[in-house]
Amino acid sequence: MQRIRPKIRVDQLRSEARPVKRGAVGRYVYLALLLFFVFYLIDIVTEGLFFLEGEGMIVRDAQVIAAERVATVTELSVKLGDEVTEGQRLARLRSQDALETLVRLTADLTQAEFSLTEMRIRSKALNGLIDEARIRVSWNENARRELSRADKEGLLIRHQGAQMVDDTYQSISELRQLEIERDTIAAELPSLETRVMSARQVLDALTGVYNDGYVHAPAKGTVGALEVELGSVVKVGDQVLRIHEGSAYVLAYLPTGSFHRVREGESVTLRDGIWVATGRVERILPLATVLPPEFKRAFEAVRTQQIVRIALSGATEPPPLFTKVEISWEHSPWGWVARALERLRMHLDPDRATMEVLPSTG
Repeated sequence: MQRIRPKIRVDQLRSEARPVKRGAVGRYVYLALLLFFVFYLIDIVTEGLFFLEGEGMIVRDAQVIAAERVATVTELSVKLGDEVTEGQRLARLRSQDALETLVRLTADLTQAEFSLTEMRIRSKALNGLIDEARIRVSWNENARRELSRADKEGLLIRHQGAQMVDDTYQSISELRQLEIERDTIAAELPSLETRVMSARQVLDALTGVYNDGYVHAPAKGTVGALEVELGSVVKVGDQVLRIHEGSAYVLAYLPTGSFHRVREGESVTLRDGIWVATGRVERILPLATVLPPEFKRAFEAVRTQQIVRIALSGATEPPPLFTKVEISWEHSPWGWVARALERLRMHLDPDRATMEVLPSTG
C-alpha cells in the first residue's frame, strides 16, 4: 500500500525559519516595571497615599528681638543677611519713657537713702541724749531724796520742794520721749533699709535691661528679618529683627492617613529643582497644624498636616533659608539620584566630603 504524501503549501517553504519562542523573564520584568509605573502614577494622583510625599522648608532656630517700650531707632549696625556673633551690637533704641522712669527711680532712691542716713544719725544722737537724760534723772532723784529728808527736818522752803518735783518730772518725761523716739526709729530702720535695697535693685535691673538703649545679639547666627529702619519708631511688642542660629534643617509637613508611616531615624529624599540630597527624620511632633500660605494651593480647602523635623545630610550644601523643598521616600527615583550624586561628590572631593559628613554623624 502506497503512502500518500501531504501536499506542500505554496506559502510555506521547507527552508523557512521557524519562529523561536522567547523566554518569560523579559515579559515579567516588563510587566513589573509597567505595574510599578502605574502604581507610582496612582500615588502621585492620590498625593502620597502609598509612598511618602510631602513638602517642607529649609529653616534654622530663630530668636526674635522685640521692643519692650516705645522707642526710636537711633543706630542700626546690621543689614538683612549679615552674620553676627554673640554679644555683637546690633542697634540702639532710645526710649523717652525709659529715661523718665530711670530719672524718677534715681530721685526716689536718693530721697530714700537721704532719709535712711538722717534716721541713722538721729538714732546715734538719741543714744547720746538718752545717756545724758538718764544722768539728769538720776541727779534729780538724788536731789529730791535729799530735799525730802530736809523737809522732814523742817529745813526746806515749800517752793523749793515744788520746783524740785517739777524738775524731776520734766527730766523723766524728756527721757521717756527720747526713748520712744529711739524705739520708733529702730523699728522703722529695717523697713526703710529694705525699701532702699529694693529701690536700688529695681534701678539696677532697669538700667541693665535698658542698657542705654543698645541691643546686642543673643547668639551667633544670621539676620533673617529686619523690620526697622534708622529713625523709625517702634511700639511695645514690635519685632525689631530676627536672628537664625544653629544648623539648618527641614521643617516638613507630611499628610496623615496614608499607608506609609514615618518613623524617627528614617532616611528621606529632599529636592529643590536640580538640588537633591538625603535627610533623616529627626523628630516627629505629635500634632498637626494648618499649612502655611507658602504650601497652600489656589481654591484649596484648609488642610492640616503633621509636622516633622528632618536633619540635612552634611555631604551637600543646603539651599538658602526658607527654600521650599519636596520630600519623598528613600527608594524613590529621586532617592537614587541623591545617593548617586553624593557618591560622585565624595569621589571628586573625598576630603571635603569627610569633613562635612563627620559633624552630621555625631
